[in-house]
Amino acid sequence: MSTSREDRMRLAACAAQTQHGHQRLAYAQLSPDLRIKQTSANFANMALAAPQPEAELVDQLLSDVLWEFVGAEAALHDVWTGQAPFFRLAHVNREQPDGTMHYLTFTVYRLEEEVTLEGLLLLVEDDTEYGRLHHQLVQDRNELRLVQGKLAAANSELSRIDRMKSLFLSMAAHDLRTPLSAIQGYAEMLLLGIAEPGSPKSFQYLDIIQQQSARLNQLIDDIVDLDLIEQGKLTLNLNACDVNPLLQEAASAFKFQLERRRITVHYELVAGPLLIWADAEKMLRVLDNLVGNAVKYMSGQGQITLRSQRQAGQAVIEVEDTGPGMTAEQLDNLFVLYYRSKEVEKSPVKGTGLGLFIVKTMVEAHGGQIQVASLPGKGSKFTIRLPLHQSDSAETILQ
Repeated sequence: MSTSREDRMRLAACAAQTQHGHQRLAYAQLSPDLRIKQTSANFANMALAAPQPEAELVDQLLSDVLWEFVGAEAALHDVWTGQAPFFRLAHVNREQPDGTMHYLTFTVYRLEEEVTLEGLLLLVEDDTEYGRLHHQLVQDRNELRLVQGKLAAANSELSRIDRMKSLFLSMAAHDLRTPLSAIQGYAEMLLLGIAEPGSPKSFQYLDIIQQQSARLNQLIDDIVDLDLIEQGKLTLNLNACDVNPLLQEAASAFKFQLERRRITVHYELVAGPLLIWADAEKMLRVLDNLVGNAVKYMSGQGQITLRSQRQAGQAVIEVEDTGPGMTAEQLDNLFVLYYRSKEVEKSPVKGTGLGLFIVKTMVEAHGGQIQVASLPGKGSKFTIRLPLHQSDSAETILQ
């Protein structure tokens, strides 16, 4: 059975009416000069940001009613003359009074001759569900790209850390091997009887073994502390302690190296106790690292000066050397974990690159600050400022 043109038109009208009844479709007739001739009853509510009465819309220019069509006159003229099948603006958003967002699609067709109406047909479709899904999809895609970027950066950082830790393990093995070799060598000489038991030489060998054992313990402690720092589990056993004996003990730990390299230690210590509230063991390790670095990088004869003083309610500790000094780049990266400059990497001096990182972390954990002044060929000076113990502060005021 054939279907007449009238039947098809009635079916299309029925479909349009159904969409119109569900507030998903509105429409308007436009004259060839793009003025509104008539609209569906729901056109203003659906299409306009600020609805107007239907009567006020008649004879208004389309671009005055819907700003989205400003500049579209040539494209709409092509639809009217048959040069283009339609003109569409997809997913135009409209914010509702309750703050939600609706999405509309505007499509303009030429009215068919059999309709007996002249001009253009503007259809307004409510595709909010599709628009929201599309918006959510774009947002999810952007978030996914952001997460992928962060993941790539994290993987890159993990690879860098992995490389640095491999380098650290290599340097740590060398650092640990050095005191072990000295301990093994001098112990073998004692066992072979090269030095008579009780002789000055045997005591010298035993002293070297003791010093190198202490150095070995310090390296192991540095590694343990690094792990605690990275886990945020570093704890301090705080007590009143005197800075001056700590400086003297730090220097005595390197007695053998100081004598062998003909490095002298000069003390400029404040008279009497200089008390700070600190973990004495960890503060000693700070000073061990600073004195050890001065000894390690001083190639020949030189001097290390250890100072202590009170200044503006603080204990000031200085470790100054006449060593090779540092460049501006070295100073900028001095306290960075695992950092070793190109100059140091080319030198015979080996190290883990974590000592000064631990020094800075320990000083700041005690509420203090550390500063460095250095120039190439002019030596270096490390300055630590720590709060005085309350009793020392009181004595200072009384003095």
